[in-house]
Amino acid sequence: MTAGERRILITQLVGESMEYIMAPGQDKLRIGAFERTGRLITMRVSEEDDKKIKPQGTTPGSFEVPTDASLLNNSVDYPQVPQPEEDELIAVQQVQELIDEESDELDDITDSVE
Repeated sequence: MTAGERRILITQLVGESMEYIMAPGQDKLRIGAFERTGRLITMRVSEEDDKKIKPQGTTPGSFEVPTDASLLNNSVDYPQVPQPEEDELIAVQQVQELIDEESDELDDITDSVE
């Protein structure tokens, strides 16, 4: 079998698989697949939804769904973003000035070449 024939075969197999999975009767299969990975479950904390998460290769009881305590009481604490110190700001400005100078020099060189 040539490489071209293998590509055609794979394309046909993928097409048939997509047709099967996307059929209206397969809704439960598609939804269940996403629920088992935890991807289709909303951010609400619910033991009912947590029980649907079943990582492949784990045994019942060997896997615990991690829970963020802030989700339980609806209080999310966002970390404070540290403000840069004055020395850091000056360094950033100096770097930006050097970049601007280099850019101007490159513009001059390209203008002279044209």
